[in-house]
Amino acid sequence: MEPFTSSAGDASATQPQVFIHNAAIRPQLQFTASNEFSAISATCSNNFTKGVKVSPDGLCLLTNSDDHTLRLFEMNGDASQSSTSILQAREGGTVYDYQWYPFMSSADPNSCIFVSTSRDQPVHLWDAYTGELRASYRAFDHMDELASAQSLAFNSTGTKLFAGFDRMIRYFDLSQPSRDFRARPLTKTRRSRKGQRGLISTLHFNPDHSKIYAAGSYGGTTCVYTEDEGEELLALRDHDGRGISQVPVHGCAA
Repeated sequence: MEPFTSSAGDASATQPQVFIHNAAIRPQLQFTASNEFSAISATCSNNFTKGVKVSPDGLCLLTNSDDHTLRLFEMNGDASQSSTSILQAREGGTVYDYQWYPFMSSADPNSCIFVSTSRDQPVHLWDAYTGELRASYRAFDHMDELASAQSLAFNSTGTKLFAGFDRMIRYFDLSQPSRDFRARPLTKTRRSRKGQRGLISTLHFNPDHSKIYAAGSYGGTTCVYTEDEGEELLALRDHDGRGISQVPVHGCAA
């Protein structure tokens, strides 16, 4: 497996596009895929989708489904007909999370990658052109046993991969796939009332390159941390014990 080298350019060239909503225009169907997600699927008796993510260049869709398979679709077909995936990446267990590389562009094959984490597996980095496994990133607990990440997020420059675990955030250098990682405990002990408790179920970096990110947990807390030192900047704990499943961060314009 070859290490991945980031091809991210200048931050000013990757600013998100601004779309203006017009309520007078009715939504039109642009894409549909159903043949691989039905009760008669060959891979699973009831293969339903669990999520879909649009590629950063807007040309591809990446889906997760109950048969532990990530499917890649191109959005250039006839919307009146069900599309078929052009690539599949099968995991060994339930897929917990998956993310596109933030600077992915179909015009640059080296940037066409995505990562996934699943039950009892290391973090995998997949080639979106060939479906091959490019690299694996392994984290180990205090018993030196493989620990599976619950959530994933690239930092804003695409050079590091952050992963959420039980009361812990670990991160990897994307260019060095191995078991080398940095660990950031969020509580001192399992019974500690201080810090962020529970499985870190979602991670999201601020897209404005301010080097801060948000982490939500099934323990019902949302915290904001600095990328470099892991300092806690903000803690939101008024969720009545309900688990957090998504924490998007909006990069506000100055």
